Amino acid sequence: MVLLVQKYGGGSLTDLSKLETVAKKVKCHVDSGYRIVLVLSALQGETDRLIGLVNLLTPSCPQREYDALLATGEQAAACLMVMALSRLGVRAQTLNAWQAGIYGDGVHSRASIHRIDASRIQTCIDAEVIPVITGFQAVGDDLSVTTLGRGGSDTTAVALAAALGADECQVYVDVPGIFTADPKVDASARLIHRVPIAQMLAYANLGAKVMQKRAVACAAKYRVPLRICPTFIEGPGTVMEYENDHVIEKTLATAVAHANQQVVMQLSGLRSLQSDVTDLYELIGSYGCDIEHTLRQSHDDYHLDCVMSGDDHQLLKSQFERWLACRTHVQCRTTQNLARVSVIGFSMVKDIAMTREVVNCCRRANIQVRYLFATDNAISIIIDQAYVELGVRSLHQHFSLDKQQAVTTAHAELIPA
Repeated sequence: MVLLVQKYGGGSLTDLSKLETVAKKVKCHVDSGYRIVLVLSALQGETDRLIGLVNLLTPSCPQREYDALLATGEQAAACLMVMALSRLGVRAQTLNAWQAGIYGDGVHSRASIHRIDASRIQTCIDAEVIPVITGFQAVGDDLSVTTLGRGGSDTTAVALAAALGADECQVYVDVPGIFTADPKVDASARLIHRVPIAQMLAYANLGAKVMQKRAVACAAKYRVPLRICPTFIEGPGTVMEYENDHVIEKTLATAVAHANQQVVMQLSGLRSLQSDVTDLYELIGSYGCDIEHTLRQSHDDYHLDCVMSGDDHQLLKSQFERWLACRTHVQCRTTQNLARVSVIGFSMVKDIAMTREVVNCCRRANIQVRYLFATDNAISIIIDQAYVELGVRSLHQHFSLDKQQAVTTAHAELIPA
C-alpha cells in the first residue's frame, strides 16, 4: 500500500469548518486504500496569539517555557483533528514530538532535527491507525520541547517522510502550487506544475513563503518525493523533480521571488579570524539563525557583510551589541527596511548580460539597487522595502514569465493530491 505523509496548516486550518473539510479529505484517501501519516501545524493565527500573550506579560521570558507554550498550538490542532476523524469513523491517534521520536539539537526557537525513532509511528501504521503528529517541534536530550522556527511543520513532514520511506510527502497549502511570482503581488504569475529541486531550493532560500527552506533542503538531501498540493480545489499542485533533464547550457529565467524586511549589517576593522570572526560565527550559530554572509580581507583587516531577516536581527541585536562593546576597533553599519528580489533560473552567471538586464530593468523603474548578488541559480538585488512590489512586477514582466511556457512533463495520477 502507498504511504503518504500529509502536512496541513496555515490557510488550510483557519477554523473548525476547514479542519473538518481536511478530515473528510483524509478519509477519502483512507477509503481509497492509502496509508496516511498526518503532520499538523497550529490553526492559523494561534501561534501569533500565543506570542502576543507573552509580549503582554514580559519583554523577556525563559526560552524553554516560551517553546513549551508555542508548542501547545500544534497539540490543540492535532487533538481536534483526531476528534474530527473519529466522528467520521477513521481511527487516529495524536503523537507529540517525544511520542513520535523526533529529537533535536536542543536550540530553542530555531531547533534542528537530529534523528527520528519512527518505531511508534510505524506501530500505528501497522495497526491501521492514522498517527496525527504535532509539527514544528522536537525534544532535546533532556526531553524539553524545542520549536523549529516559522514553517517548521514543513520540516517535520519531510523529515518523517524520509525516515519512513514514504512514497510521497504532500504539503497542503491554500494556493494551487508554486507560481512564477507571488500572485498576490503580480496577478500575471503562472502556476508551475513541475520544478527541479535545485530551483525549488533557490526559490525557498530567496523568500518564497510556500514552503520552509529547511524542509526543501531536507527533501533534496534525502530525495524525498515531494509535492505542494492545493487543499480546497482539485489539482495536481507542484511536483519536485530530481532528474537532471533541465541542466542546460542556455541561460533561462524561470521565476521571481522576494523576501520582505531584510537587514544588511556591514562589519569592518575585524583584526583576527580567531578572536573576532570565529567568535561572531559561534554567537550566530548558538541561536540557529540563517544569515548569508561574505568575508573578505582588506590589507590587515577583514570585512564581513551579512544579510538577514528582520526577525533574526531582532533575536541577535542585543547579543551583537554586547559583542561589539568588547571590540572598539570594529565598526558596524546596519541598514534596515530593505527587501530582496531575486530572478531565479538556470546558468544565470554564464551570460553577464542577464545581470545587466536586471540592473537596466530596475533603472527604468527608478528602483535603486543597493546590493547585488549573482549565483548560478539566481541574481538577487537588495532594494528599499517600499519598492519591492514594483520590483517583482517589473522583473516578472521584463523576463516575460507571464508568457513563457512552463517546463513540464506528463503528469502521473498514481498518488492523490
